[in-house]
Amino acid sequence: MLMEIVRYPYLDSFHEDLLLCMPLPTTTTGTEIFKLLDEFFAENSILRDNCIDVCTDGAKAMTGKTSGAIAKIKEKAKGCSSSHCILHLYSLAVKKMPPFIKEVPTG
Repeated sequence: MLMEIVRYPYLDSFHEDLLLCMPLPTTTTGTEIFKLLDEFFAENSILRDNCIDVCTDGAKAMTGKTSGAIAKIKEKAKGCSSSHCILHLYSLAVKKMPPFIKEVPTG
């Protein structure tokens, strides 16, 4: 399942909404993911240049330098940057921590 969440300025704050939730084909390559996104943008008249950042979990299909979805998005949205999801960064950091640091003191 491919889920896209968008964050955008609205009035005096930022809002987050679910943009799309679509089943992926049997192959989850960067090309297939990009194809779904590109078709969605075209069908809904969304300008690709409105995409200013893509935040992902770091999966190879998303981050591959030439065939990853992010590389293909950046070809269409020239000003777009990419970042790694903070929750996944936290998860990766915790894996390398010694067990005593992860313990939470109880009363």
